[in-house]
Amino acid sequence: MKPLIVPPRRHGPERAADAGYLDWDRRALLTGGLLALLGLPRAAVASQRTTRAEPKELLTTVRAWGCQYRNVDVAAIAKSDLDLIVLDPRPQDAEHAFIGRSACDLLRVKPNGQRRLALARLCVGETNVTRWYWPQAWRDAPPAWAERVNPARPGVRHVEFWQPEWQSLVFSGNASILDLILEAGYDGVVLDHVDAFMDWTERPSAQDDMVTLVARLAAKARQARPDFLLMTQNAEGLMTRPDYLALIDAHNKESLLTGLEGYGRFNMPEDVVWSMSYLRQASNAGVTMFATEYLSEPAVIDTVRRQLRAWNFVPFFASPALDRLPSSEEKGG
Repeated sequence: MKPLIVPPRRHGPERAADAGYLDWDRRALLTGGLLALLGLPRAAVASQRTTRAEPKELLTTVRAWGCQYRNVDVAAIAKSDLDLIVLDPRPQDAEHAFIGRSACDLLRVKPNGQRRLALARLCVGETNVTRWYWPQAWRDAPPAWAERVNPARPGVRHVEFWQPEWQSLVFSGNASILDLILEAGYDGVVLDHVDAFMDWTERPSAQDDMVTLVARLAAKARQARPDFLLMTQNAEGLMTRPDYLALIDAHNKESLLTGLEGYGRFNMPEDVVWSMSYLRQASNAGVTMFATEYLSEPAVIDTVRRQLRAWNFVPFFASPALDRLPSSEEKGG
């Protein structure tokens, strides 16, 4: 059993709005000095992992990507030159709003005829009891394993993710969320809230439980589709585990350089160094690295883009609500 590793702060799109953008006193962290401190090369890290199939190969060529969980216009995405799109597969809770096979087929082809990767967001560590996937019988009386409320987000609850009932709903049961994603033809999933093991410090096996969940989910998905991609988010502490790294193809780190001190502000250097000390282990293992920064100021975006590219991350600059078509300008970044 590996020890729990708790980061200085949690990450994600929910952050306090702040009128100030440029905390230029911290620009020193965006220099080659920090590169040297972390021992990171500017050139791409060569993968030692075995390529499974076409989606894995495409993943390493992505230059422009993004996530959109609201206000999704499939036709607009299909017309874009994005190389990869991550969607909530059912952005509205209407009965027939699942982005299914026909829409997914459109999403997976770019205007020039080349392939685009389409991934579906799949949350494994918390639930929203108001969403479409939550059984009606549990609306008024949630099971004991979903009693812990997240006070910052109405309707959201921490779940005992190791419980069979939760795993059945997400991936292991018949007609699970994963089954719907597989049937729709998505190239893979982005596993959200894999860092949920940090919410259960009273459970010594929580980290092992999360790795077991990811392994079981991967096994089911790849039994159906050997080329099925797994991207994870945050959860730096898991980067020390070879068994976990062997399961995943890609990793997305939110708010690596900005956002912890307020919207648009640069992070403290020690926070960046802390995260990178773990993330570079994933990169060295051949995991394709992505980064999401919640930014809108062009000057800050330009500075952050250059640094992330130097560290071999593929950047995405997002709105906090993830409600807009991602920009494809990164192709020239």
